[in-house]
Amino acid sequence: MEEIEINFIGEKRKPFPIRKHPGRYFFISENDFKKLKQINEECKNKGLKYLEEVRIVGRGGIPGNKPFLLRRPEGGFLKERYLCILAAHAVEFEEVRKKYEELIEKEKIVKEKEEGKYVYCVIKSDEEMRSLGDLGIENTGEVYTIPYKEFAAVVSDSPMKEYEASDENVKKHEEIAQKILLEGHTVLPVAFNMVFKDKRTLLVTMSKARKALRKAYETVDKKVELGIKAIFTKEALSKLKKGRSQSIKEFESGLLKRIDGKFASSKGLDLFSDRLALNMAFLVDRDGIEEFSEAIEPLYNEYDSLKIQYSGPWAPYNFVDIKILGRGGGK
Repeated sequence: MEEIEINFIGEKRKPFPIRKHPGRYFFISENDFKKLKQINEECKNKGLKYLEEVRIVGRGGIPGNKPFLLRRPEGGFLKERYLCILAAHAVEFEEVRKKYEELIEKEKIVKEKEEGKYVYCVIKSDEEMRSLGDLGIENTGEVYTIPYKEFAAVVSDSPMKEYEASDENVKKHEEIAQKILLEGHTVLPVAFNMVFKDKRTLLVTMSKARKALRKAYETVDKKVELGIKAIFTKEALSKLKKGRSQSIKEFESGLLKRIDGKFASSKGLDLFSDRLALNMAFLVDRDGIEEFSEAIEPLYNEYDSLKIQYSGPWAPYNFVDIKILGRGGGK
């Protein structure tokens, strides 16, 4: 653990900083003095050794807390303003600080044992662990990678719990995979709400799933998902009735002819609304996105009865087994 640095100017049995009282006084910067008080209060609250008194004195040993500038031995002033503190307090505080650091380290270990790993996706990576920023679901903090062989899981530390499938949470899960996709990685999506009890459990699961991960990666390597929805206008829906099925078939046939050869795979998705005429996902090479987009552009004005929605690029959720790591591995 990195030490909490609080610096005192002046050493025992040496005349600096106050020549008339060698070893009796030290100097401490205003910022370090604030840290000292915070640590001391924390130790007091947790039943550890703490300083019952932290005495700040003025010139000549007079009680006071007025900060002042210190001259450097070689001339000029130090940057920060300093307070004069009894050397005895400074020496005693070193023991307090060590106990505090031990406490922080223990709390850190306990926290790591309690925290699970929420997984967003898997990428191909031989890199060491790296941070993607404080983006985690429900403010779980840093999103980072945990490498295993040629793959890396993208995770944030998380309590072992079931996350509500709210719009906000699902959007956050997808946004992180999207961010990584846009950085140029091939992304293997992982289902929403995958929480592993610890790093070890996650790595064991990745080991068991390695063959499946490789197969999935081959399917979607250098590819992205694009989506097309065709939605009936309200006016068209009331007129169609019996001719609805035929109209959908004609549109789908025309769409597939336009984009023939411009995608690797396609999948029909759930029609979750009466107004939804078509809902399809397409697996497309990254390099072919522009060509695919240009091919469907005429559709926007070709069908008066339909409103076309085109979305992506997305992580290929509909083209790999999104539960590839097992439901709630380690729960």
